[in-house]
Amino acid sequence: MEVISKIISGFSQYVNKDGRMYLLLFDFLLDKTVHLCKQSKLDVQIVAYYNKYLRKGGETEKRKKVIEDLFFGYVFREDTKGLYHRVYILEITNTLD
Repeated sequence: MEVISKIISGFSQYVNKDGRMYLLLFDFLLDKTVHLCKQSKLDVQIVAYYNKYLRKGGETEKRKKVIEDLFFGYVFREDTKGLYHRVYILEITNTLD
């Protein structure tokens, strides 16, 4: 979250009115990212999302417990194909002068 916080802070300080930025992020980062944007008086829209399945032996699967502990209350989704999380594309707009 520290990196996202720096990106949002820099964006809100240096971009012109109606300037836009797009962020691609995992769903377990979504709520905190939206909160940071709102604190900085930035408009946030979800442009798109897709489901990303955890690959057997992949890094996300290895860190599943750490992610769930770090982002309290987050639970990976599951369907017949297995565990997954969503990947979001956010459009962040500076609406201030």
